[in-house]
Amino acid sequence: MKMSLQHNSNSKHQRKSLVLVVDDHRLTRELLKAYLENAGYDTIEAEDGQQALERVASHSPDLVLLDLLMPVLNGFEVCRRIKEDRRTTLLPVIMVTGLEDFDAKMKALALGADDYINKPLNERELLMRVKNHLRIKQLTDDLENAENVIIALVRTVEAKDPYTRGHSERVAEYALKLAESVDLDKDGLRVLERAALLHDVGKIGVDDAIIRSPDKLTREELKQVHTHPSIGIEIIKSLSFLSDALGPIQSHHERFDGTGYPGKLARENIPIAARIIAVADTFDALTTERPYRRPVSTEKAFEEMRRSAESGQLDPRLVEKFIEVMTRELSHRKP
Repeated sequence: MKMSLQHNSNSKHQRKSLVLVVDDHRLTRELLKAYLENAGYDTIEAEDGQQALERVASHSPDLVLLDLLMPVLNGFEVCRRIKEDRRTTLLPVIMVTGLEDFDAKMKALALGADDYINKPLNERELLMRVKNHLRIKQLTDDLENAENVIIALVRTVEAKDPYTRGHSERVAEYALKLAESVDLDKDGLRVLERAALLHDVGKIGVDDAIIRSPDKLTREELKQVHTHPSIGIEIIKSLSFLSDALGPIQSHHERFDGTGYPGKLARENIPIAARIIAVADTFDALTTERPYRRPVSTEKAFEEMRRSAESGQLDPRLVEKFIEVMTRELSHRKP
């Protein structure tokens, strides 16, 4: 994932991080602001706890430097309210206080404070801690933004065809269950989940009438459907955080015998994530209603998947593993 984490006041392309300085002593606020602004940060200030909460709501700062002992609302209460609000629970809060009290420190951390600095302040230490907590926040924000992009793309695909609503999430769920049974590592599971969620993203570029058609597709219509893996790659290739998912997305319609599309890859030349997605995709397609047919039972789906493996469409080993995993899970659900 390509991220810019430097806080360079000369950058034309990156918004400077905004730090809220909260202290009832004006000189302390001015000192903290001077340290931060000299280091390239933007600042806003509040002189009591209530004003601090108002600044958080109105300015959405990236980090809060929070005094402990203040009028109106003390630092403990401000921290508690920030951390209990789901909109700001991940906002970094660094307590800054003159109290040399271990219990006060433990209370602040228990309320969710991310750090605790004693006065008198050391400028270098303060700036290093601010930088570290902002780096963590940037990583968190990037992950949240990435997930939002994925969700938006999935919803766009599903909006084209009401019959497939929830399909991407189910395929991801089935794929992960299968992947865990074949010991895919943590990174592999992460890539697989994203690829499974977005395996049909290229259908955004396929005519709605074709996707929703209850009739057998013509050769030209099938040709258009077969473009959706390549269209998917064009849609997401500029999203660097999805770069590892490109291969599985492009290859999920390859057949194990090498007669699939778009690249006619065969056997282990097909990424394992793509082979797993193909198995999960087939199961969900068989067991949910589509415009052109009714769903079949789980047992019938297993029979059809075995036939697909025998005919060269699916990886036989993964099909048997999937049936084993799903049979075990279904048996546990029975009373």
